[in-house]
Amino acid sequence: MVVLSHIGGRLGRRMLLGRGDGACIGMSQSENKGRTRSRPYRGRVLHAEGLIKHYHTPRGVVAAVDGVNLTVRKGEFVAVMGPSGCGKTTLLSMLGGLVRPTAGRVYLEELQLAEADDSEMIEVRRHRLGFVFQSYYLLEHMTALENVLFPLQFSRLSAKEQSERAERLVDMVGLGDRLEHFPRQLSGGEKQRVAVARALANEPAVLLADEPTGNLDAESTEAVLSILQDLNRRLSQTIVSVTHDPAVRDYATRSLHLEAGRIVRREGDG
Repeated sequence: MVVLSHIGGRLGRRMLLGRGDGACIGMSQSENKGRTRSRPYRGRVLHAEGLIKHYHTPRGVVAAVDGVNLTVRKGEFVAVMGPSGCGKTTLLSMLGGLVRPTAGRVYLEELQLAEADDSEMIEVRRHRLGFVFQSYYLLEHMTALENVLFPLQFSRLSAKEQSERAERLVDMVGLGDRLEHFPRQLSGGEKQRVAVARALANEPAVLLADEPTGNLDAESTEAVLSILQDLNRRLSQTIVSVTHDPAVRDYATRSLHLEAGRIVRREGDG
């Protein structure tokens, strides 16, 4: 299966510019003909139906994700749990429009991603989704503040408003005294907090996090998870995080357990 070190390295950097692995996410154009462009979402922020992702390898076809159905409602913090190689990252990548499913559909609010064209998908990634990666993917030549400012260049805010929002977000994750620090001057936990602030810059409908604590020590893990939980509780920020870290489950509103590409258990309020 594809791992996010690949997705984050190539697509993660392209994602900062609103680009991804093609715009048509889901079924082929011929399969999509005659289908409605959108559907009432009734509080559903993210919805997946029958998601399947196959990869062809020298040993045959591998089903990384095998028939996942998932609904995420506004204000939920959903943890997708499972061991390495179970399909978590591939699932998250399809939910975020970074990877095309072999079959199935993904809806972001009213929009079916399979029917979005290139320009619509760019807008989705720039303005409706926020991404946090295990390896941070901060721009090394930019300060913490400049990293958070970067996605705001695509907003309709004035330069003053962009600066004010970026400063407010950096301060919100507890790094108001690190505005002018470069990534090399920050700890791993501080880098991830900057990455969270950057993901929130354009007020996304959903924050998608891939192993957000995977590179962190226990203290930094608690700090980052507390920030995510606070965002969810105080601001009703919708969050989907994939992880093998059992600590994440304690901060989420509910959890799903994935094995061999299938959801085998659901826990919590859902």
